[in-house]
Amino acid sequence: MESWYKLKVSEVQGSANRSALESNYQREEVKRMRDNIGDLRGKLGDLENKNALLEKEVQTLNYQLTDDQRQYEQALNDREATLRRMREECQTLVAELQALLDTKQILDAEIAIYRKMLEGEESRVGLRQMVEQVVKTHSLQQQEDTDSTRNVRGEVSTKTTFQRSAKGNVTISECDPTGKFITLENTHRTKDENVGECKVKRKLDNRREIVYTIPANVTLRAGSSLKIYARDQGGIHKEASPSL
Repeated sequence: MESWYKLKVSEVQGSANRSALESNYQREEVKRMRDNIGDLRGKLGDLENKNALLEKEVQTLNYQLTDDQRQYEQALNDREATLRRMREECQTLVAELQALLDTKQILDAEIAIYRKMLEGEESRVGLRQMVEQVVKTHSLQQQEDTDSTRNVRGEVSTKTTFQRSAKGNVTISECDPTGKFITLENTHRTKDENVGECKVKRKLDNRREIVYTIPANVTLRAGSSLKIYARDQGGIHKEASPSL
């Protein structure tokens, strides 16, 4: 019976020891878990702070993105406005250039018309410049009435200078020193010149100017000449070669 009690006491002591060990283990486990919870709470705080910083950075980036988008849209709008303004300016410049080109074409056409008219007029009236001076000493038999009853005949020696000029194809090829005739010549090889209604003037110092108008529809053919005589000089106005 005593041994039985001893056995039971041993069992109770063993059970108590096991309970004590389990209790110590549980206390150690609780302590370890508390330490882990403390560490996790510290890490959670750090993560929460980091998350707050990241959220703030995200917010800042969102603000920056919004501002960048606004600036980008403004730049696009400015670019479109600039392109539109440049297109309008280009259209205006093109219109002005076209107007200038039209005006230039009109002016060129008018200049061409005036040039043709001027060339035709210069050719018709024989206005090509050619100055030829002929100095010749000659004797003139001159009769003058000094009174109603007697005449005085004398021989006068004079020095006469002739100057002739022309423009175009028609030129004065010959001029009589005494003023009896002049010869007009068409120097062009192939082109006929209309000299109708052209005026030939003789002007001497202190004398009345003499003007002779060539009859209308008179054409001076290429390479030919026309001799015009003064009145009462016995000549006939004619074209030397070929005939009119």
